[in-house]
Amino acid sequence: MPTSSQSSPASTEAPRTERSLWQSIADALNAAQAAGLAVGIDLDGTLTDHKRWSVIWDRDTKQWTVAAYDTEDGAA
Repeated sequence: MPTSSQSSPASTEAPRTERSLWQSIADALNAAQAAGLAVGIDLDGTLTDHKRWSVIWDRDTKQWTVAAYDTEDGAA
């Protein structure tokens, strides 16, 4: 917990608008593309390079997480 002489990052930053959060997502996707990463979207909403990595929604933790790419037949 911050002391009176410290501030938490959330209290020192201006509140972000919903649009700015979406802009951050777009910026991250653009940075991935600029770095040469191919990013696709599977029908289930998974972001993936269709080779090694995916960003998936983890229902247990209720968060997006990075996972090894999984093909439809279960092979990575």
